[in-house]
Amino acid sequence: MNWNFASYEYAAIVQRVESDAFIIQVKNKLVAGDVLEFVSPTRRDIMLLRIYEFIDASSGRTSDVVQASEKPIIRLPFDLFDHETVDDLIHDFPAMTIIRKEKALTDEQWSQIKLDFEAGKFELGEGQEKRYLDKRNDLITALADKQNTRAPKTRRVGLEGCCGKGCNGCLMFWDDPKYAKARALLASKKQGVMLERNMREDLIEG
Repeated sequence: MNWNFASYEYAAIVQRVESDAFIIQVKNKLVAGDVLEFVSPTRRDIMLLRIYEFIDASSGRTSDVVQASEKPIIRLPFDLFDHETVDDLIHDFPAMTIIRKEKALTDEQWSQIKLDFEAGKFELGEGQEKRYLDKRNDLITALADKQNTRAPKTRRVGLEGCCGKGCNGCLMFWDDPKYAKARALLASKKQGVMLERNMREDLIEG
């Protein structure tokens, strides 16, 4: 059977850039805790922003959900972006920049994507048979499970939701004193470089 599931969906577009904020036209439902990915037309790496509230560009009112059907225009102040300078934001993400977010898929769809990825590695001689069989068994389990609700691959909020990529606006890292060591480490890393899991555990314990 041929499967083709996109891991991302079109979330928004930069309508215009002001001196201190992006003005964003929302194209798909956004929920507090979503990680927005800004795809620059000029630089190679993706800029990440975990966002917890949405500011209406006209009224200034805030909400934790925006619906695309209402055609909202929201404001993203530059002070949400911990790792970026204002000059870089203005230069690298001009009007018409595309913003995407992780697409909510069923357990079955996520299992299929993971199996396809592992199968590709295995065919190239880079994978392991056990990992392939584990992913196949995961898919079989998901196919048999009738509770196939759609969900993102990562949690939205809280400590368990941290993906370790060091997103701009990630409250787990930037608002808590116990993550001072993590902030120092992430400041030295390129935006979007994922922390190793054992390193994350060391930082949390420290």
